[in-house]
Amino acid sequence: MIDDIVLRWVVTVLFTLAAAQCAYLIFTRRMPWEAYVGHVLHLVMSLAMLAMSWPFSASWPTAGPMWFFVVAAAWFLVSLALHPKMRPTDDCGCVPPTTTPFGRLAAVYHAVMMGAMAWMYAVMNGTVLPGGQTTQAMAMAPGSSVTVLAHNHDDMPGMNMPGMDMGHHAAQPGYVTPVNWILTIGFALAAAVWLYLYFARRRAPGASTDLMTFAGDLCQVFMAVGMAIMFGVMLG
Repeated sequence: MIDDIVLRWVVTVLFTLAAAQCAYLIFTRRMPWEAYVGHVLHLVMSLAMLAMSWPFSASWPTAGPMWFFVVAAAWFLVSLALHPKMRPTDDCGCVPPTTTPFGRLAAVYHAVMMGAMAWMYAVMNGTVLPGGQTTQAMAMAPGSSVTVLAHNHDDMPGMNMPGMDMGHHAAQPGYVTPVNWILTIGFALAAAVWLYLYFARRRAPGASTDLMTFAGDLCQVFMAVGMAIMFGVMLG
C-alpha cells in the first residue's frame, strides 16, 4: 500500500493504462497461444499492482500471489525455448518473438519483472524470507504517544495490558533493502529504455501511424515506471 495519495494515484493511473493496453491487445489481435499467455500474465500483474497500491488489499493473502508470479517468471524463461510464428504486427514489447536477440532479452526481462512481483509479495509476507527475526510489537491505544518494540512476552505475566495491541511482526533481513534499491534503479532504467524503443520503432521508416500499433511497448513503459515507484516506496 502507498501512503502518499499523490503517488498512489500516479501508480493507479499507470497500471490502469497498462492493464487497458494489455486487454486491448488480447481482444483485438490474433496471435499464437504463447503470445496470449504473455499478455494475460502482464494483465494480471497490472491488476495486482493496481490493487496493491490501495489500503483495501493490505489484508489480502500474499503466499498465493507470490507463487503465481514465481510460475509466471518460469513461464517467460520457458518461452525462450518456444518459437511461435508471429506476424510483424504481433512483435511488441510484451511478447516479442524469441527468435531474435531483442525477443530473447525481453523474455529474460519479463521473467525478472515477474520475479520482482514474487519478491514484493515475499517481502510483504514477512515470514518466507530466510534470515528474518520475529518480534512482537506492543502498540498503545489510540491517542498514546508511546510505541514499544519487544520480544515475545506471552509467557510474562502482566505484559498484556489493557489498551495495548499485541501483534507479531517479522524484522526483515538486511539484504531486503539492497535488493529493493537494485530493483528501483533497474526498473527506472528499464522505463527509459522502453520509452526510447517506443519512439525509435514509431519513427522507423515504414512504421504504422496508428498509435496503438506499439501499445505493447508503451505498456512496458507504464509498468516499469510503476514498479520503480512501488519499490522506491518500499525503501522509505
